[in-house]
Amino acid sequence: MKKQEPFFRRKNCRKDKYKNDDYKSDKCKSSLMDCRAAKKWILLAGNILAAWVILTLADAAASEIAYDIMYIKWDSLILTTCLYCVLDILFVVCSVGLYARYVLKMEPGELYMGISQKCVIRQNIRWYMAAILLPVFLICFCILFTDGSLYRENLLAVDLVYAICWSVSGALRCGFTDGIVLCGMVLGFMKNKWNCMETILISGVLFAVFHFGFPTESFITKKMILMTATLFVMGMAFTAVTCATGAIWASVTMYSAFSMLYGRTYILNIDTERDFNAIWNYTMKNENWLIAGFSGADGVRVGLTVLLAFLVVLLAALLQLRHSEVS
Repeated sequence: MKKQEPFFRRKNCRKDKYKNDDYKSDKCKSSLMDCRAAKKWILLAGNILAAWVILTLADAAASEIAYDIMYIKWDSLILTTCLYCVLDILFVVCSVGLYARYVLKMEPGELYMGISQKCVIRQNIRWYMAAILLPVFLICFCILFTDGSLYRENLLAVDLVYAICWSVSGALRCGFTDGIVLCGMVLGFMKNKWNCMETILISGVLFAVFHFGFPTESFITKKMILMTATLFVMGMAFTAVTCATGAIWASVTMYSAFSMLYGRTYILNIDTERDFNAIWNYTMKNENWLIAGFSGADGVRVGLTVLLAFLVVLLAALLQLRHSEVS
């Protein structure tokens, strides 16, 4: 007959068994959480790739149709430029709509592209006013507080109309396409998987990556750092405004107005060199890289003043988000 173990030893064995079961359970939960986190990041990478493909293909298709097909028939840069803007926005809207419906299984309102009660213009009028006043403030700062010369070009009527048309259509195209894809599609995917601050930080990184381009030897050190920091803060500001207003339209307005009026545009070109035939040219004599950025390309759009201005916008949007969560 088998000798029975003492009661206390059998009890300890049961405790050890429960401890082992709990350890296995915790280990399974930990591995499950790791799998979910990995899946979350993989899906985000897929959506970022889809966003890049949509922006690239839409721009290429619109440019091909407008400049290589319709320009031959119309022989008008003004009509061709307007068509390019309309087609690019239309292709992006259709692509994002199809991708959201059949891949993400989401409605336009879930991608911050709806007109809900939260995003009525009357309730968020201050953000639309801030969108217009932001580039005006930056222009006034450059003209009043930096040493430079303001010139007005003697353009023909046709060139004047083309300059205005190109600036307006280019700003609307950039504002709507980037807003719909980055502040709409990608942000709408992230909102239920990351918290607010994580979403804003990731969106800032994506905005900087999408707009940075390829570095050259002329700004490989401190200017590259300034450009990266400015784009990062701009991306976070646009995302925070989108979250605060409940739709992309305030951030689209802000981005479009900023692209239309400030920096290297055909309406007003602010730079350290006069190498661009705009309606108005303001050539700064102060070549401090903190204020003037770097000559050409985006110029003053990546200066310290722009970084500070969008930092104020970011903080204001975060305060509104915190107030809405508390209330």
